[in-house]
Amino acid sequence: NKRINIEPHLEISGDVGVPTGNIDFVGSVDVSGNVEAGFILKATGDIQIQGMISGDDVEGKNVHVSGGIQGMGRGTVKASENVEAAYAENADIEAEGNISIHDAALHSNIRAGKKIVVSGKRGLVNGGYLAAGEEIQAATIGNPMNVVTRLVVGVNPMLQKEYQDACKEYKESKQRLDQLMKTLNT
Repeated sequence: NKRINIEPHLEISGDVGVPTGNIDFVGSVDVSGNVEAGFILKATGDIQIQGMISGDDVEGKNVHVSGGIQGMGRGTVKASENVEAAYAENADIEAEGNISIHDAALHSNIRAGKKIVVSGKRGLVNGGYLAAGEEIQAATIGNPMNVVTRLVVGVNPMLQKEYQDACKEYKESKQRLDQLMKTLNT
């Protein structure tokens, strides 16, 4: 209809690492390799990663990782909609929509506004903390060695975090007010 739409799209052949540096892009990003440890990848659109994420900060609309997410106890994967990955180990993942893991979630902190689904060969959740607003699905949760695996369902974790932050801010403001009142009285 005599209209041209331009959608910004960045393709990275190889890894996000020293050659590319940190990436903050307005649009969608495709990475044919891995996101190396210590680097940041942010996009306003969808992020497709053919390799894996190794302890990095990745943030986008939808995040799809063909490999897996190796959290290494640092870095966060955040999506304003959905996250999909082959596996998650020691990862911190947050999505306002759904999170899909296609094999196993090990010792990870996973929060979804709607559903968490761990499916595939093993469909295993072992250790960590999973919170979903609606549903958590997995073939096996926990193991006989009594590794602590915490599940929370029914409360949107993003709203709960907002509430906790508001309570903390209120408490700090109240303490400042008390200090100011004491100062004014003296």
